[in-house]
Amino acid sequence: MIQFKYNELQQIKTNFARVLSKSSNKFLSQVCVEIFAKGFQLTATNLSETLVYRSKEQGGTPSEFLISPETLKRIVAGMKRGDSVVLRYEEEKLQVKFSNGMSLSYLTIDSVNYPETLSELKSTEGLDASDLIVNYRRAYNTASTDPAKDVLNSIFFDSEAHKLVATDGRRLLNIKTELQVKQDTLIPLTKVLKVSKIFEEESLIKVDHKTIQIANSSWLYQCQQVEGGYPNWRTVVPESYESTIDLSGCELAFFCDTIRQLQSDKGEHSLHWHDNKLIFAVNDESGQRAASIVGAQSNDSPKSFAVDPNFLLDALIAAHGDVQIHLTDASSPICISSSNTQSVIMPKRGSDFKVIKAHIQEKYGAPKAKETSTKTIQQKENPIMNENTEVSAIEEINQTIEHLLEIQAEAKSKADEAHKLIRDSQAGLKSLARQLKAYEKDTLKKLKEYQQTQVLISKLQKVAA
Repeated sequence: MIQFKYNELQQIKTNFARVLSKSSNKFLSQVCVEIFAKGFQLTATNLSETLVYRSKEQGGTPSEFLISPETLKRIVAGMKRGDSVVLRYEEEKLQVKFSNGMSLSYLTIDSVNYPETLSELKSTEGLDASDLIVNYRRAYNTASTDPAKDVLNSIFFDSEAHKLVATDGRRLLNIKTELQVKQDTLIPLTKVLKVSKIFEEESLIKVDHKTIQIANSSWLYQCQQVEGGYPNWRTVVPESYESTIDLSGCELAFFCDTIRQLQSDKGEHSLHWHDNKLIFAVNDESGQRAASIVGAQSNDSPKSFAVDPNFLLDALIAAHGDVQIHLTDASSPICISSSNTQSVIMPKRGSDFKVIKAHIQEKYGAPKAKETSTKTIQQKENPIMNENTEVSAIEEINQTIEHLLEIQAEAKSKADEAHKLIRDSQAGLKSLARQLKAYEKDTLKKLKEYQQTQVLISKLQKVAA
């Protein structure tokens, strides 16, 4: 006999669905239940991955059988939050008793043909897996999903550099990690490692030449390493750059929001350094749009370049804290780095930017000429010049506020349009409902008249007879 609470069984159902195979092999789509004299375990596998939920409590008569994921769904569907359920295996059936007193039975399958799963790794010492899980999820979106690129469908742990590396051939991300595994490891892309909450509890990782294992008190997860040799990722990272743009962590969040608001599915997206401002711009069939990133700083005059907005956004999101954007020219790799991350993305082939630069100049004015060192000295000595600098900074802040207000007004306009459409739809539905009600009333009236006519005809026929 084993007992589950609602949240416990819900978590089992959700995580097993991420592993269970949808192939023609019916055994790989089943959940294996093993009951011991003391404890039990449930197993789901697709041969490449195995996920086990286990407990050393409860138990009963030793038995082993298979149940379908549909059975788990039905059991969970019959429960409410806070409920519990008792499972008992009797005469090749799973007897289920709910906390409301209702009892059901489900058919089971013999486990004699269930495939052997990977054996638990016990020879190596377990290491804290928390840092790996966090950084694996940061790197996940950069790895390739192209089935033809087997090795790139993984996240590479470089044991020499202590970094997690991911690439899809067009961009690359490497993240420093505290993981102290002593061998290079190719970790596959799996739904369990990407989104599951089962590793929020303190978990330990073990690795051998084939298998990766992460386990805690309730869960054990194993997956096979991706076979092959990972490309030399260091050759992709440029050794030097011509210019650098600095962004603080606060500015980084604003930069990400700006990209999300302005990006489009079509058109050219580009970055420009204009009059000591970093400008993110879009030129598409709807026209030109641009926004300045307040607080960005550079001692150089970085060149303009076109970029994939999704690649840029992923690289910025993967970074934490203060960020530096390193640039050379419009055809060289762009490097975005923070204290523990480094992203390399290739710029896109862009135009000469004449149209978008004209829009930027119209919006932000012509760039000011560079000040000479003499003028800089005079400015430091002249309080009026310092005051002008402060005014310039205030003007820049005001421009940013105006831009945010424009975005807010546009969003409000779209929201008003959506509300109007909703109101019109609701009015249309009400009108249709009134028409249907009137039609129903008229139909009932005619039906009643018809019945009365039939009765009258029947009476007349009797009189005539």
